[in-house]
Amino acid sequence: LLQGVENIYEIDTTRHILNKACDLTGVKYGKDSNSDVSLRVIADHARTAAMLIGDGVTPGNEGRGYVLRRMMRRTTRNMRLLGSQDRNMKELIVASIEAMGPQYPELVVDQDRITKIAIAEGEAQEQ
Repeated sequence: LLQGVENIYEIDTTRHILNKACDLTGVKYGKDSNSDVSLRVIADHARTAAMLIGDGVTPGNEGRGYVLRRMMRRTTRNMRLLGSQDRNMKELIVASIEAMGPQYPELVVDQDRITKIAIAEGEAQEQ
């Protein structure tokens, strides 16, 4: 409401991540409802993954680790649906930390650890 946007995905913090996904895929937000859904999923899940890893959760096969792994895989899947075959998790996590870092400085402090975990999970997905 205060930012004058239509939905939560267009506020400044989430929009920063969404814009990074647009840059990486070459897809323009607002042109197609199907691609908009994928971009929103990417922005939301990348942000949540960064926060979970920052809180000490690691991808795994049980509990919170399983939820994190599924979210990261869904992020990758939606990036591929939009035409990106590259490994993009690092860029999306960094964009998430840039967006959320002012409110959550611990993300900035732990950025190296967070990105390493995200990269490792992205590589594991490809095997």
